[in-house]
Amino acid sequence: AAVSNSIVVQAACGWLPYSMLEVAAQTQGIGLFLIAIWQFLGISILCDAHLCPALENLSEQLKIPTALAAASLLSFGSSAPELIIATFGAVSSKVELSVPAVLTSALIAFAAIPPLVVLSVGSITLQVKEVVRDALCYAVGLILFIAINQQAAVGVYSASALVFSYIAYLCIVYRTSIPQEVGAEDCEDGKVVEKTDSTGSTTSSRVETTPETAASTSAALDAPLLDKEEDDDDDEEEVGPILQALQKPFEIIFENTISDPESRVYSAFLQSMAWLCALSYGALLCADRLASAWGLSESTAGVTLLAWGGQLPDAIAAIALAKRGMPDEAISQAIASQVINVTIGLGAPFLMYTWITGKPTVSRHRGTFIMISGMVLLSIVAYLGCMSPNWQTQERSRLSATITKGRAGVLAGFFFVLYAGIIAFGEIQNSKFSS
Repeated sequence: AAVSNSIVVQAACGWLPYSMLEVAAQTQGIGLFLIAIWQFLGISILCDAHLCPALENLSEQLKIPTALAAASLLSFGSSAPELIIATFGAVSSKVELSVPAVLTSALIAFAAIPPLVVLSVGSITLQVKEVVRDALCYAVGLILFIAINQQAAVGVYSASALVFSYIAYLCIVYRTSIPQEVGAEDCEDGKVVEKTDSTGSTTSSRVETTPETAASTSAALDAPLLDKEEDDDDDEEEVGPILQALQKPFEIIFENTISDPESRVYSAFLQSMAWLCALSYGALLCADRLASAWGLSESTAGVTLLAWGGQLPDAIAAIALAKRGMPDEAISQAIASQVINVTIGLGAPFLMYTWITGKPTVSRHRGTFIMISGMVLLSIVAYLGCMSPNWQTQERSRLSATITKGRAGVLAGFFFVLYAGIIAFGEIQNSKFSS
C-alpha cells in the first residue's frame, strides 16, 4: 500500500516526519479522486455520444424487437461502466471493489434517483406493470446471488445460473410487452398507434385520421425534436468554462478515434468498447489506490467512488427525462439497467474468471456482499412501498402509481440510513480482517 511504503522509506531515511507523510498520502488520495471523477466524466460522454447511438443503430440493423433491444443492447449501454468494472474486478481479483460497486448502484437506482427526480419536477406517476416487473426481476436475481454467495467459492454452475436468469428476464420482457391491439406503427386511417417506452413496454391506441388530427399529430411529432434542439442549446449555454475545458479533451479524442455510429455501426461499437474498457479500468485502479492512500476498505471505495461514478450519468439523465414530461422513462431507464448488472454484471465475470484461470472465484468478504444485498432488497421494498396506487382512476391493465414529495422524502431518508449502514459495516469488516 502507498502509506505503508511511505512509512518504510521514512524509517529507512529518517528525513521526513510522519505528519508530512500523512499529508502526502492525503494529497495523493485527493489527486486520485479527481482523476477518477474526470474519467467517469469521459465515460459519460463516451456512452451518450458514441456507445448508445451505436447500440441503437445496431439493434435496428439486426432487427431486434423493440422490447428485447431495450432490455438487452440499450440496457447494456446504460450499464456498461458497471459491467466493465465488474469484469476487470473479477479478472484482476479485486471483487472486493467491484461487487459492492455493482450492488450499491442498485441501491442508488431504487432509493436515491426517484427522490432526486421528484425533488426536481414534483410528484411523478408511473405505470405499475413495468415498475413491479423490473423490481421483482431484479429482486429474484439478487436473491439468487445471495444464495450463490453462501458457498465458499463461486464456480461455473453458480455463475451460469446468474447468466441464465438474465435470459429468463428477457423472455418475461418479451411476453409482457406484446401490444394488446395489433396495428400499424404509423398513424393511418383506422390504424393502431404503438408507443414503446425505454423499458420495452408497448401500449396501443386506435385513432381515426382527419385533417385536424393529422395536423395535431404532425405538431406532436415535431415538438420533441424542437424541444430537444432547444434543450441542447440551453445545455451548451449552462455548461461553465471549467466543465467545457474538462470535456474538450475527451470530445476531441473520441471524435478522432471513433467512427460515425450511423455509417459504421460495428466499428463505432468496438472502438467505443475499447475506450470504455480503458477508462473503466483506470477508474478501478484509482479506487484501489485511493483506498490505500486514505486507509479505507476496498468495499467503501467501491460503494462510494465507483458506485456513484457509474450512477451519476443515470441520475442526470433521469432528471432530464422527467423535466421533459417523461417520468416513466426517467425511472425505468435507471431501474431496468440494474437487472443486467446483477445477472450479467456479476455472473459473466465470475464465469470468465473460472474459464481463464480454471479456479472458482473466492472472496474474503462474502459477508459484506450478503449484507449489501440485503440492504438493496430493503430498498426495493421501500421503493415499492412509497408508491400510492391510483386504484379508482385506472384500468387494471394500465394501473398507475404516484410518488409524492412526502413519500420521496421518506425514501430518501431510507436511502441515507441504508447507505450509511453499508459503509459502516464495510469498515468494521475491514478492521476485523486487518487485525
